[in-house]
Amino acid sequence: MFVKDIGPDGLSLWMQERIEEDKSSELHGMMEFPGGKIENGESSEEAARREVEEEVGITVKDYLPIFKRHSYTRKDKTILLHVHFSNVEDLPLDKGEWFSLKYETKSEHLKGKIPAVNHEFIDLFLGYIKKQREAEFLERLWQRS
Repeated sequence: MFVKDIGPDGLSLWMQERIEEDKSSELHGMMEFPGGKIENGESSEEAARREVEEEVGITVKDYLPIFKRHSYTRKDKTILLHVHFSNVEDLPLDKGEWFSLKYETKSEHLKGKIPAVNHEFIDLFLGYIKKQREAEFLERLWQRS
């Protein structure tokens, strides 16, 4: 997840439109974060960097902290998401767009625009960032421990 404009009321997240070969897929046209499968021998952070480069066309050099590992079942398949985040703000607007989110209303205004599974971890992320901001720990998020 790419995040910017962290403020007292909310933040912005960058998402791109998902294009499926099967245009009838429920995911076709949904807004999502860059991502894909982890290849043999890759860490989740290495995979995140590779997927961003492939899908967005940029190289992320900074640390990509892991926010959450989240598993869910879709079509009889268990999928494990490794959700990393970054404060890279200079992203190509021809590849995606920034969405404003408020800490109080969370992702509810994106219902039908993002996959259902993303609501849970976006809402958790909003709560996490809000707490980090209030505790004045935001700068520490971008540093490897």
